[in-house]
Amino acid sequence: MATIVAQAITEEGDNNVTYVSCEGGGDSFANDGDQIAHFKNESVGAITVTIVAETTSVESTRYGTLTKANETISVPSEGEAFIGTFPQSSFNDGDGLVQITYSAVTSLTLAILTVKHSQ
Repeated sequence: MATIVAQAITEEGDNNVTYVSCEGGGDSFANDGDQIAHFKNESVGAITVTIVAETTSVESTRYGTLTKANETISVPSEGEAFIGTFPQSSFNDGDGLVQITYSAVTSLTLAILTVKHSQ
């Protein structure tokens, strides 16, 4: 399992995004609520990516117990997919990391991106 470092996308743009190979045991990244994940799948089959919800239930005085499910996305064969952002209260584990798992990792790469706003 690797901890992926987010790359900032600024007003000026960035053409140098680096992608890393996804690991069979899953990956993680530090989350401040502004991150998105971009996946590239160069294999011949679709791959399911799961973003693990850490806070799975919350009590609401109006609605009772609410359940937060994991987020999943299918990255198509020889295609790409984006997912995010990830609310910290739902997705951050005790270390402030978001955990990602995969149905397969052959030819699947990932970049974690953060949009940074100019002041």
